[in-house]
Amino acid sequence: MGVTIALAIGVLLGAGLGATGMFLFIKETEMDKIIERQAEDKSIDLDDPWDTEELPEPKEEVKYGGF
Repeated sequence: MGVTIALAIGVLLGAGLGATGMFLFIKETEMDKIIERQAEDKSIDLDDPWDTEELPEPKEEVKYGGF
């Protein structure tokens, strides 16, 4: 009898945790869609926001201890 009750409680707790996890997962994916829509409205490129070609080249090589 005790095993049956423990199993039933485990199933109920598992269902509750699973439902909570799915709710949070769906909420997160909807927030991602909203962020992507806002980025499209502002014409922001999410793929590569940093252009590495604009960085200046170092004047000389810095080695350890040579500040």
